[in-house]
Amino acid sequence: MIQSSKRTIAKTNDCSSLSKQSLINKGYYQDEYLQYFVASSKNVKRSPIINRGYYIRSKAIDFGWCKTIQSDHHNVVLSLGSGYDTSSFHHLDCFFIEFDYADVCRRKSEIIRQQNLYEEIDSKQQAQIEEIYFKSSRYLLIGIDLRETQRIEEILQSSSIKELLEAFLVRASTKTSINFILFNECSLCYLKQIDSDRLLSKLIEILPRLFEDRYLISIHYLGYEMYRSLRCRNDFDRFMLKHFSSIGAPIETTSPRSSSSNVIIKIDPNSQSFQLQNHSFSSIELSNYRHICSLINDRKIIQFGGAIPSQQSIRLYDIESDRMVRIESPPHLNLDRHSSAFTTHSSHSLLLNGGLDSSGHFLESSSLELLDFRDSMTLKCFRIENFDHRLYSHRMRMINENEVLIVGGINSRITSNTIYRIDLRQMKLLDQFQLALSGLNCRDKLLMFHNFALETNGASKFCTIGGGGNCFSFGTHFNPIVFFQI
Repeated sequence: MIQSSKRTIAKTNDCSSLSKQSLINKGYYQDEYLQYFVASSKNVKRSPIINRGYYIRSKAIDFGWCKTIQSDHHNVVLSLGSGYDTSSFHHLDCFFIEFDYADVCRRKSEIIRQQNLYEEIDSKQQAQIEEIYFKSSRYLLIGIDLRETQRIEEILQSSSIKELLEAFLVRASTKTSINFILFNECSLCYLKQIDSDRLLSKLIEILPRLFEDRYLISIHYLGYEMYRSLRCRNDFDRFMLKHFSSIGAPIETTSPRSSSSNVIIKIDPNSQSFQLQNHSFSSIELSNYRHICSLINDRKIIQFGGAIPSQQSIRLYDIESDRMVRIESPPHLNLDRHSSAFTTHSSHSLLLNGGLDSSGHFLESSSLELLDFRDSMTLKCFRIENFDHRLYSHRMRMINENEVLIVGGINSRITSNTIYRIDLRQMKLLDQFQLALSGLNCRDKLLMFHNFALETNGASKFCTIGGGGNCFSFGTHFNPIVFFQI
């Protein structure tokens, strides 16, 4: 069973390499070395969302290298679960020690030899450490299970490794510091938390001891990983975890932590990292998205808000005259908003609720805003009794003249599948319930109520169309069309 799990986890390296090669083939990214490790590399093709996702991943890692590699230090990288990573071929001033399963290292070493990517060193010491699959003057490939912490410690403290590192260090004898970089690209998540913690703590313990008598030692961690340690689970979480479990490579680092305070890192907002470095202006009017757009009086369309903050104005489109005009906003209407819920009320008014501003902060969701277009535009705000939820990407529709539904959305922690019924006369939450597919004959009983459409036939019957979640790593989930009646 353990061997089967190892093989499956190793296959995630193959899938990742194919996705990266697709990215390269499309011109998103440059890497002349990966093609050697991917069969039929020129024919690899992934979907656009995978290309974009891996582009972000690649650029994030490049940014991490720029931050962690220090030119005035000796840089020694320990790549944990390296797979077919090609970083060592690009960062030629660093010494790389790569760890992965033996099967992965065997294949990688064969390709390195075939393509003559490194000049191999033969030595008696290498034969004594059977886990070493390739050895050059600045590169080591070690085939081992990362859970074998004690054996990893023995290898790193062996005379063979020390001699190789010594030879690397003397080439730049003027440098007096060593910078160890622990590199993890989506690898440690396949270990149980106790195993990854043990590995990292052991490396932090033993690395300074190797050369601390002659060098100043620093250790940096460079990782690309998604951790989610909330105690609750929403359908996006379940979809992600189900995918990796179904392929035999479960994500092991999602167990709840004892307290969120244990994992909070306090960041100084005045830090250099958060200062504006450069900017530019343009008079070109951009398109928008996640904005409010609704039909008023059967002949006019109003549009405002959106995720592009430069478009903070109200536009009114007259269908008969085919003209778009800007109109003055009423006082206190926040135009810096996107992903708000809205619905037409009595044909001449618009109800608004929640959303985010351009900084990603929640807007007030415990009230309804009524934008009335009769004569001059007016705005009224009404607080909803017993409704203290903060939401965005939710939907809103009138049930009748006096009641409105708020459906789904995302709050500060999870995707919500809740339906709220609100009385507009009393401005009070009447009731709420969860919409689930558990009792229905559905193949995939997951619902993610964001990025969806909510429609009604005007007789208390509603349906949701679309919505769901997607990820460049574990695929896409689309909601089924759901019908319900109030």
